[in-house]
Amino acid sequence: MRSKNLGWAGAAAGALLTVSAPAMAQTPAPRSAIQQCQGSAPAEQRAKACTAVLEGTGLAPREAALGHYFRGFAQRDLLQDDAALTDFETAIRFDAELWPAYWARAELLGPRRDYAKAAGDWTEIIRRNPRMASAYARRADNLDYLGRAADAVADYSKAIELAQSKDNVAGFYMDRAGAFEGDHQYDRALADYSQSISRDNRSHGAYMGRGRVEFLRGDYAAALGDFAKAAEIDRADGYAVLWLYLAEARAGHSSPAQLRQRAEQMDLKAWPGPIMRALLGDAKPEQVEPPQRPETWSEASRRAGAQCELSYYLGEVKLLQHEDARAATLFRAAIATDVKEYVEYRAAAYELQRMGR
Repeated sequence: MRSKNLGWAGAAAGALLTVSAPAMAQTPAPRSAIQQCQGSAPAEQRAKACTAVLEGTGLAPREAALGHYFRGFAQRDLLQDDAALTDFETAIRFDAELWPAYWARAELLGPRRDYAKAAGDWTEIIRRNPRMASAYARRADNLDYLGRAADAVADYSKAIELAQSKDNVAGFYMDRAGAFEGDHQYDRALADYSQSISRDNRSHGAYMGRGRVEFLRGDYAAALGDFAKAAEIDRADGYAVLWLYLAEARAGHSSPAQLRQRAEQMDLKAWPGPIMRALLGDAKPEQVEPPQRPETWSEASRRAGAQCELSYYLGEVKLLQHEDARAATLFRAAIATDVKEYVEYRAAAYELQRMGR
C-alpha cells in the first residue's frame, strides 16, 4: 500500500482562491464568459466559457494565463486530466509568477509518479511562499518517493517548524516517520509515529506505521496492539488484517483459520482481498489481478505494485514456515518491482538486510 496520498485532495482548489480574478476583466471577451470561466458554474459551462475567453483577441499574458488556469480546473472536474495538465502548463508559460498553477500541476504530476517534476513545482511554490508549511510537506512527499530520504526529512522538519494551527501537524509527523521508516531509522520513526498519535489518537495511518516498525524490530506484542487499534479505527482496512495476522503469527498465537475468519467479514474482491485469498491458498499467486487504483498509474505500474505487495506478504508467510530461501526469493521479487512508494518494498528490503541476503 502507499505510505502517503499524493492525490488531488482539494488543496490546489484552495490555492485558486488566492488568484486575483479581476486581472481578466479588461479582455474583449463578454463579461458573462469571464464570470463563468472563473465562477462556480458546472464544469462543462466553465470550460466553454474559458475557451471563449481564450479565443478572444488582445489578451495580455497574465489574462491568458488565468484563462488556461481556470479552464484547467474545469477540465479536472470533468476528469480530463491530460487536458487539465496541458492548461496548467500553458498558464505557467504565459505567467511564470502564477504560483497556484505550479500547485495545480504538481497535484497532477505526483499521482502520475512524475515525482522529480512535481518536486520542482513545489520548489517554485516555496520560493514564492517560504513560510508555507504545507508546501514543504508536499515537496517532501515527492522527494521521499525519489529515494531522497534525508532531503525529505529536512522538508518535513521545516513543515513542523512552520506549522500553524490550521496545519495538519499530526500528518507532518506521520509522514516524517514514514521517511525515517523507509530509511530504516526505526528509533526516529517510532518517536514520530508516537508524536503523531499524541496529536491525533484516531490516526489510522500512524498506528499502522508504528505497528510496522515494531513488527520489523521484533516487538510483536506492541505491534499487535497498534495493528488491532488500526483495525478498530478502520474496520474495512484489509492491510490492518494482514499485518495483524503476521504479528499474531510471529507472536505464536495465530493461525490461517483466524485470518480466514476475519477475511470472511470483508469484501475479498476489493484490494487487498486477493492477497488474503492467495495467503489462504484459495487462489494461486499468478491468478491475482492488480487493483484498478491508483487510477492515475499505468496498468504496468499497478501490476508492479500488486506484485510488490503480494511478494512481500507471501515472503513473510514463508518466513513463518521457516522457508528462508523461498522467503528471500520473494522479498527480492518485491524489490525487483521498483515500486519504492510502497511500504512493502521498504519492508522487503529490510527483511533481506536482516537475513543477510
